[in-house]
Amino acid sequence: MRARKKSKDTVKEMMKRIRSSNISKILVILLTMISILATSITPSSANHLEGPRPEPQPAPSPWLRTLWGLDDPSSALSTLDGTGVRIAVLDGQLWEGDATISSLIEQRSIIARDFLPGDWGDNNHGTGVVSLIVDPRIGVSPGVTLIHARVCSESCPADAVAAGLRYAVAQKARIIVASFGAVSDDKLVEETLRWVKSKGVLVIAAAGNHGCHTCTSSDRAVLPASSPDVLTVGAVAWTPSGWVSADFTAASSALDVAAPGVDLPAILSGGLRRFSGTSASAPVVGAIAALLLQANPTLSLDELAGAILLGATTVATPRSGLGGSSVRPTDLVGSGAVNPATSHDYVASQSENLASSSPFKKSTRKPQILPAVTSQKWTSEGLRLTFVSPISGSVSLYDSTGAPISSLIASGQSIIFPIPVYSDLVRWSSTWSIATNGGGEARTVKVTPFALTIPKIRYLISTDKQTRIGWSSVPKANKYAVLVGGQRLVVSGTSVTVNNLTIGYASRVQVLAMRGDANSATLSAPSSLQYARPAATAYPAPVVATNGNALEVVAPVGSMVEFVRSDGAWYEVSAPTGRAALSNVLMLAQGPVTFRVRVSVRNGFAWRPGKWSQEVVVT
Repeated sequence: MRARKKSKDTVKEMMKRIRSSNISKILVILLTMISILATSITPSSANHLEGPRPEPQPAPSPWLRTLWGLDDPSSALSTLDGTGVRIAVLDGQLWEGDATISSLIEQRSIIARDFLPGDWGDNNHGTGVVSLIVDPRIGVSPGVTLIHARVCSESCPADAVAAGLRYAVAQKARIIVASFGAVSDDKLVEETLRWVKSKGVLVIAAAGNHGCHTCTSSDRAVLPASSPDVLTVGAVAWTPSGWVSADFTAASSALDVAAPGVDLPAILSGGLRRFSGTSASAPVVGAIAALLLQANPTLSLDELAGAILLGATTVATPRSGLGGSSVRPTDLVGSGAVNPATSHDYVASQSENLASSSPFKKSTRKPQILPAVTSQKWTSEGLRLTFVSPISGSVSLYDSTGAPISSLIASGQSIIFPIPVYSDLVRWSSTWSIATNGGGEARTVKVTPFALTIPKIRYLISTDKQTRIGWSSVPKANKYAVLVGGQRLVVSGTSVTVNNLTIGYASRVQVLAMRGDANSATLSAPSSLQYARPAATAYPAPVVATNGNALEVVAPVGSMVEFVRSDGAWYEVSAPTGRAALSNVLMLAQGPVTFRVRVSVRNGFAWRPGKWSQEVVVT
């Protein structure tokens, strides 16, 4: 889903601008277009790899807010900003070096939780998605409280995705945005999505950017977009004649609706840049849903989804039916392009049965019944269940809230569900249940109450080289299960050092005490501690030296230096030897400009931005 494409309509429009401009403007626009085509970031898969930094380009305008009249006092939408609504985003890490994102985290407008170890992976994608919702300059619903769960780095592990979904529900989110794909056909994620829908929470998933002109299959969406329990979103581009299907949108019979996904202004690489892809479309729909919930907080899941689909407008789909293809218009845009004003009118007037337009259908599948459970016991590997007769197929274990804890393919009379990696999200009561996937009839499992004392975590230290954890000794315990960074470690002592593991500032660590072996064990309830990044002093404002057409800054070895130009151009330069230099500072500039510079230093897993320098004039 990380296709590097631009809409043909966008290119045509820019060519028209070139033909109508004078010679000097032609050069500026042409260079800008080349820069955009070379570096535009359109992520939409589980592969969140770091891409090249965009070259400087004029900051895009908040054209989407203008198009929909979100700032027009005469529009009913101008009174809405999502205040009072909680929306979750499951994605990659956030770029805390951005002043807007950092400020929103400090104000608790963004509540973050890290489900993966390390600081690697692309921080553009998650930041861009979040900014389309909450950034006060370009976001569609900047008044929401946003729950951010980092579940993706180079990939999006199923355990992390399922935990992120449970976390979003625990944080009382009404909407969840998932702008990623290529999660393996994992039954745990499928079951968790089904459970989330049963809780009345709307999950909005990006369809993907792997569309093609000659595809004959109309089912190219992957999990989570392929799930019947989510609202699947494609992308459209704005043209003078109206909305048109974006050429990269993945065709799928699961697609429900489309939203703007070409050249949207978003925070990428430390500044406002153009963001294209269905990854950009999904948060736009999520933000619109937040506006509708603010207008009427009593809307049910089906009414909310129905209002979005009912208000959609017609979209041209030039790819449908090409070359004898079976791809239909609805496989590209669903019900059409979202229209927040029309959807809001339906919600306000209550003139329609909104739930009747919901894409979610009740299952007609006959529930399967598992054989009776004859015994259950904890072991050092997990919970072992034995049935009166052999079972086969996909089954899941659920805690007392009904949330799936673990899912596996069963074969035999006895199965073991491993201890959950994210144990702090599990309701550790004595009554759980087990059922076949897809809505099977649940059988109650009486989990033996915990008998050991809960260990107390004494220290948690994480650097860019290793993570160290220590805890108190528990009488009678002979092993401890340490759950950290998506890993499950079993050790015999009261401390562990994990090399090459760095955990995020919003990560949690759990430790369980155990007594026993692989056949039988007694456990403690899990302790839990959230990692608090140590404070660091902001680097002082740097002294900027001019050297012809270049700027130079002395900075700590390994730091990162940002150069921000008064016309919106942004540069990031590393300082591997203690010096950072920026050449060609007047590139694309039309006249004299000023620069501000700041130095960011490493602080645990993240960067701590420094103070801005005084403005430097360059002519």
